[in-house]
Amino acid sequence: MLELCFNEGVGGLLAYWQSGKQKILCLGDDLSIGPIAGGPDSQERREQLVRILGSDPWGELPAGEWIDEAWQRYCRTWERLRTLPEGTEVRVWLDRTPGSRCGFLASAEALAFRKARVTAALLPEWVARSDGTAVEYSGWGEAGPEELDALLEDCCREAPQVLLGGLSHRWRQLQEENTPLRAVINGRLHSVPENFYDGMLLSRLPEAGQTIRLAELLGRTLGECQPGIGDWWLACRAETLAAEGRFRLERDPGRFYNSQVTRYQD
Repeated sequence: MLELCFNEGVGGLLAYWQSGKQKILCLGDDLSIGPIAGGPDSQERREQLVRILGSDPWGELPAGEWIDEAWQRYCRTWERLRTLPEGTEVRVWLDRTPGSRCGFLASAEALAFRKARVTAALLPEWVARSDGTAVEYSGWGEAGPEELDALLEDCCREAPQVLLGGLSHRWRQLQEENTPLRAVINGRLHSVPENFYDGMLLSRLPEAGQTIRLAELLGRTLGECQPGIGDWWLACRAETLAAEGRFRLERDPGRFYNSQVTRYQD
């Protein structure tokens, strides 16, 4: 069986869990952010990946050609998916993050074309434990490798060809809309405007006149709101909101996430 996921962290989790027993395809580019009209391995997606990986908000990334190498690896993974042997068994690791949903929709056409036998492993929203507690998940990357076998017992469902056809049609609709973002709303993936997450950021600002680091603002937003996206887009929106006068942002030239965010007095 081939394991298919849409997040680099989940890919690492599966590699540790499987210990090399199964092949893993990881399509780690978050297709919920940025342009998608040209397809997942188009030039516009390459430019999006360069913007994300080249941002280096902590000032710690090495110089070199590693970004281009990451893109080439990503394109090779898509080519492997499109040329799977017919009838390959594929388990798709899905959760409620928009990147996971976009990845499944984008890959559905290739899976259907290769007549893959697809099983969808949809992460439960929460799980009761034997010690009387419950744990809530938003993405597979939050689970530990020791939890995966138990989680898989009740969360796997067959994804028939007719479903894959419907998913690929929905992806083509999203490509035609080609908005800056896609988000999961009431369990369904929708095209949304670039300011969709702004309210989450603004609601996590400090009290008027107080200052926090940008990294703390992003952490609060990701932890408390659980939008299911990475920090990069929120950091971009923080810059835009500051430029619009919603709060003050004092940039740290070497480590952007150390920049100081101050809420204006009312």
